[in-house]
Amino acid sequence: MHGRPRGTLGVRAPLRRKSNGDWASKTTHLMSTQRPSTFFRRRELAAAAWRVALLCLLAGTLLGCRHARLSEDQARAEMQRRAPGEHQLNTPAEVAADLRCSRRTAAYARFDHGEVLPVRTGAGQEINYRLVYAACPGFEPQLVGILTRRIAFGREIRLEEKDKFTLKPGRWAIDVFIGVPSQSAPGRYRLEALFESAGLSLRDRQEFEVIPSAVR
Repeated sequence: MHGRPRGTLGVRAPLRRKSNGDWASKTTHLMSTQRPSTFFRRRELAAAAWRVALLCLLAGTLLGCRHARLSEDQARAEMQRRAPGEHQLNTPAEVAADLRCSRRTAAYARFDHGEVLPVRTGAGQEINYRLVYAACPGFEPQLVGILTRRIAFGREIRLEEKDKFTLKPGRWAIDVFIGVPSQSAPGRYRLEALFESAGLSLRDRQEFEVIPSAVR
């Protein structure tokens, strides 16, 4: 969405970028620290869980319920509430208790959650990839590595970006907005994120579908 406000966001160029076609991502870093959110959107998540459970109950089966998704309109409304960049969700102290960091003798971090909105989109539209990670404090030098984001269609890589990246202590969400080229073939696409450092290797994999305009 070309009119997305940037505020105090600063654009960062990737270390290496490979694109097949017109795939492009808006990758940014926050220039100012965001206020930590200890609430972690519990109300929104709980409400969404109840809606999914109700749909499953009405359908009379649990099969396929884990794949329940927001509609495209709902997903795009949620996207409008997000901004490119990194946003702190929990403080290092909160995450230290959650991950039992005091018992660890080496750097520890994990990808908590990955999400693509919407999961079904038309060519020429924009998708949002959100990656949530958590990292223990006290091991900052070991949390510096390379973050790779890759989009593939079958065996063909359509977009690949590599950035030098530091996992910050605490829990953070990274939002990236990616333009889907208007000439993209319909089908299922794979989006992967990989973080690698001297002592860590973290991976997230999501899928989304590009659908013909007549289907939307």
